[in-house]
Amino acid sequence: LFHKAIIQSGVATNPWASVPGSPKRFAQRLAAYLGKDTDDPLEILNFLRSIDVQQLVLAQSKITTKI
Repeated sequence: LFHKAIIQSGVATNPWASVPGSPKRFAQRLAAYLGKDTDDPLEILNFLRSIDVQQLVLAQSKITTKI
C-alpha cells in the first residue's frame, strides 16, 4: 500500500514549536543570554550566526522555557 512514509509527532504547544511574542525580542533575549546585549538587529544576526549550533539550541531551549 505504501512505499515510503514520514513518521512525525509533536504538538504546536511544545515550547520549541513557536516563538512567543515578537521574534525580534526573542532574538535579543537569545543573544543577551549568550553574552551579546544589544538592540542592533544586524549585530544580533551576526553574533547568532557565529554561535555553535549545539550551544544555540541549548540556549534557545533554556530561554524558551523561561518565557
